[in-house]
Amino acid sequence: GQYDAVKWAMLIRDLGIMEAPTGSGKTGIATAVSNSEKRSIALTKTKLLQIDNYEQSYGFKAVYGRSNYPCDHNINVNCDECAFIKLMKECPSYSNCKYVIARESAKVSQLASLNYAYWLLMRKKWPMPNLLICDEAHQLSEIVLDHAGVEITPYTKEQWDLPSFPIIFGGRRSVSVNGSVRNGSEERAIKWLSDCASHLRPIHATLQFEAQHDSDSRKRSTRCERLLKKIETTINAIRNEPDDWFIRSGPKAINGEFGFIARPLTARHHFGEYF
Repeated sequence: GQYDAVKWAMLIRDLGIMEAPTGSGKTGIATAVSNSEKRSIALTKTKLLQIDNYEQSYGFKAVYGRSNYPCDHNINVNCDECAFIKLMKECPSYSNCKYVIARESAKVSQLASLNYAYWLLMRKKWPMPNLLICDEAHQLSEIVLDHAGVEITPYTKEQWDLPSFPIIFGGRRSVSVNGSVRNGSEERAIKWLSDCASHLRPIHATLQFEAQHDSDSRKRSTRCERLLKKIETTINAIRNEPDDWFIRSGPKAINGEFGFIARPLTARHHFGEYF
């Protein structure tokens, strides 16, 4: 059965979906196809699956999120809190950085393994593989919906002094004209999110400067960067595909409380962008 599946997979030129019981060797089949002169990246949801299914069992070069690597330059912090996080090549310990070594090794490897969160954030900086293996593919829709959308609570708003929540509770269906969003909740959401991003960028720049000498600023800089990336991802997702969104903002927006939420109603519009 594995042999027949490998022969089938070798003939695929676009998209193939494999369904088989646990223990039937799906990972082994994917590895066999990857070893046939196809440069491959395997995506999993967790670090444990990267290690067990691909790195230890089949020799894939795995790279994890930066928080999983101790920083060589700053003692007692991880790489995601390094003072040189945005200028890593200027770090005195760059050549010994465990994260950089793992990342560069995976980039040139015939077989690499990443988690979905890392791929979605870093995919545009990676060489395109001949084969992209999406492990546990039944979870892909939820992964896409979580990545493309954003939820901002009153706590987050107060923490970063974001602009006041707009009042958005439905409205007329949006019309896309030449790629721009007109007359709808999506347009108002983009306006508010863009204002939030403009507000966060100088804060992030200041925190990055202070992070060189202050551990609390390094942690706040990391949190600020994550929120900023999340907001920018949602703005781009709405602009790329303005139809089929759930958007609510103001009182009772999130579990009966104040807040802002923008989430795609379907993942199908966004697969092409992410995968």
